[in-house]
Formats: sequence, structure tokens, C-alpha cells
Amino acid sequence: GKSMSTSMKSERLLADIDVAAAMGVDVFVIDTGWYTHTGDWNVDLKRFPDGLASVVKRLAERGMKLGLWFDPAMAGADGKVYPANLKNVASLAGKPHRANVWESGDSYGMCLVSDWADVFADRVIEVSRSLGVTYFKLDGLRTDWCDLPGHHHGDSTLTPKERYDRYGYLLPGLMAHVAERISAAIPGAIVDLDLTEDGRILGLQYLTAGKYFLINNGPYTSDFNLPRSGLNSNVFFYPGPARGWIARAPLGYDRWVPSSLFLTHFFPDDPVMPQMNSLGSLVLGGHGIWGDLQQVSPEGVARIGNVVKRFKQVRDDMTRTTSIRSGALAGSPEVYEKVDPDTGKGVVVMFTTSGGSFDYITRAKPEKKFWTSTPAATVTFEGRGHGHVKAELKRNETAIVFFGAE
Repeated sequence: GKSMSTSMKSERLLADIDVAAAMGVDVFVIDTGWYTHTGDWNVDLKRFPDGLASVVKRLAERGMKLGLWFDPAMAGADGKVYPANLKNVASLAGKPHRANVWESGDSYGMCLVSDWADVFADRVIEVSRSLGVTYFKLDGLRTDWCDLPGHHHGDSTLTPKERYDRYGYLLPGLMAHVAERISAAIPGAIVDLDLTEDGRILGLQYLTAGKYFLINNGPYTSDFNLPRSGLNSNVFFYPGPARGWIARAPLGYDRWVPSSLFLTHFFPDDPVMPQMNSLGSLVLGGHGIWGDLQQVSPEGVARIGNVVKRFKQVRDDMTRTTSIRSGALAGSPEVYEKVDPDTGKGVVVMFTTSGGSFDYITRAKPEKKFWTSTPAATVTFEGRGHGHVKAELKRNETAIVFFGAE
């Protein structure tokens, strides 16, 4: 019942940063609401009187990097950038897009298959250099955005439908161009492109330059016949193991596209069962935490930090290898092995939907040094060096075993 700006202030973010650091988070991303106008991307000094200086300082003290949210396709009507780029305004069927973007006032839609792509990239690079941003979350892009002549997706010799189709076809390439420009200017930059809702772009081309923000809270749908909570109809807002079942499905792409290129957010919320379910999913791929960090108990923060600490010891090895799944999604057990056969370092994660005693023999020959998330999981080694993981788990429990970590 409150506006977003109520809590989007330095004091809240500084406290969140401290919790995130204790959890082992590397990159702290400030979502929409930090700016005055889209397109201009200037820090809102009413909410952040020091221009995020205290936030940047706290992140540096905690050894973390700063990330910010951007909508590349919008420019504030009252900002300075919009009136200078009227030729790049997007329009569909003769109507420009106009919306109040997250309490920042009216913004107009801009055509990214035009010179606007470089205007946006230039401004993002300027912001990064002034604030030290290295992570960029690009949101709100749609393929059904513009059919105007005169942009880079067609002139008046093409029909509106042809220009419309070419916009959607060319958009991934233009966004790859934007990501390439940002990455070239900002060493170590990560440019995530959100495709969590309908109408977003998809394809392999963008992954040559950036990452996909795969799942946070979408889709907004009632197709699953879920109860109404009074919040909204978002299927990922409901606690429990189902979020992990859906979010782990993209791990099937791991043999072709590394899972590290697909950001997925998991809830850090107590109690232990959903927390460990989230952590088991997070280390396999996605690598994101999203939620009200200050509501997590001290025990929960320590639990997350312990798992993430071990994950960091083997994550490079895990990235070099493909995950193997034994059992069905939401099965009992549903087991993943992601162990580098050359180093023996990696993880085995076991999920269940019903209690019982479960066994798993690794395909790789893992390192003898290991760490388990629960005393209910034990590890022995067969004569040829394969690991034998055995766990006594209750309904919806999770066991994580890191090989090569301590």
C-alpha cells in the first residue's frame, strides 16, 4: 500500500548491503527508482542527497560491485535527452508509447533500431564512469514497438508490417551492439537483458556480448489456477519448492549454453527448507538472490553465507562443465551433478518432494575433500574413485555436497 519511493533511500540500501555482504553476494543491484528521468539517468537527489556516494563507498568497503537498472526504450518527457532525440521516438500504428515508468513521471518510447541505441549506450557509459557501475540490468524491451519509416528498420518503400517485423528481427543485434559498446568502455562489465515477460527478445546473438536475465518474478498469469493472495497473479510470488522446479528447467540448456549466462533470482527467505531449496538451485545456475534481505534471520544469513562461501571455492570449475540430472524435475530424488572431470571439483545437489533414503553415485571422480550442507548427507568413495552420496531427507528437503571445498 505504499509507493516504491518510500523505501528506495540510502539508509535502506546501506542496511541491505551489509546483509548481502554477509550472504556472500558479489554484485549489489539497485532496481528501478534510483533516477529522476529515464533517458537522462541522473541519480534522484531527493532520495539520495549524496548522489549514491555513501552506497558506492559501502560497497567498496564490503568488496562488492554496483549494478543499476535501466530501461533502454524509454526517455522522460521532462528530461533533457528526450527533446534532443525526437527523430528517434518509437511509434506503432501511428501512436507513440507513453507511460509513467515506475513513479518517475511520463516517458516516451524510443526506437532502439535507430540512432537511439548509441545515444543510450553513450549515456550508460557516462553514468558508469561517474558512479563506478559495472553491472547493467536492461529491462522493458519489446519486439512489438515500432513501425515508423526513417529508422534503421525500413523506409517508406516498406509496408508498416514489414517495418514492424524488421524491428523485432533486428532488435537483438542492436542490443548486442549496445552491450559490446558498454563492455568495451567498462572493463569487467556485465550487461544483463531481461526477457522474463512476454514480447521480449530471444536468440543466441545477444549472448555473444551479454547475459540473459532469465527469471525473476514473471509471468503474470492466472493459467495455473493459483489462489489469489491479494498481491497479484504472479506465479513466482508464492513460496515453496515450485519456483525451483520451474527455474531449474533451463539447466537443460547447459550442454549448449553455460548456465552462468542465465541469471535467475531465488528467494533467501526463512525457514530452512525453502532457503536450502533456493541455495541448491542457485549454485547450479542463475546465481541470483532477490528479496527483502533484512527480513532474513541472522541464522538464515549465516546459512546462506556458508553455502555461498563453499560455492565460490569451486564455481569456476563448475562453469567449465555441464550439469547432469538424474531423475525428473520435481521427482524424488532429483539429483544434479556438476563436477569438473579434470579437477574433481564441483557439486552434487539432491532435491526431494517426498521423504526417504536416497543414493547417488557420481559419474566423475570427485576430489576427496568435500563439504556437506546437512549431517543427513554422507559421502563415501568407491574403489575406482566415484563418490557415493547418501542422504536421509524429509519432504522437500535439499542436500548440497561441494567436492573440493572445505
